[in-house]
Amino acid sequence: MTMPKTILLVDDEKPLLMSLSEGLSMLDKNLYVLTAENGEEAIEILNSSDIDLIITDLKMPKKDGFDLLMYKYNNCPHVPAIVMTAQYGQNILRRLDDIGVYCMEKPLDFDELANKVFSLLEKEV
Repeated sequence: MTMPKTILLVDDEKPLLMSLSEGLSMLDKNLYVLTAENGEEAIEILNSSDIDLIITDLKMPKKDGFDLLMYKYNNCPHVPAIVMTAQYGQNILRRLDDIGVYCMEKPLDFDELANKVFSLLEKEV
């Protein structure tokens, strides 16, 4: 990955948000990570920044992850997304699969997340 890429990381758990942001930023100097604590903030960032990948939780205040994903699906369908959730079930997996979103169960395996991030960003180039 040579071109700078911007990841939008969305979660209402601030410690997780900060540790994932730092971890992803350290993986590659060309990765720039923006953070939001809910779907409403994330949509504002999507409207004002060029985002290459979204990583989001589902359960958040104001607008949840599904609201954010539907906004993405309708306004910037080319941007890939990864969902991280503790609410891992067949119904949720089916809903996410229908809109082409990859899902990971919390607690996250950081190496698995990093591999998925790089594979999605490489596809997009």
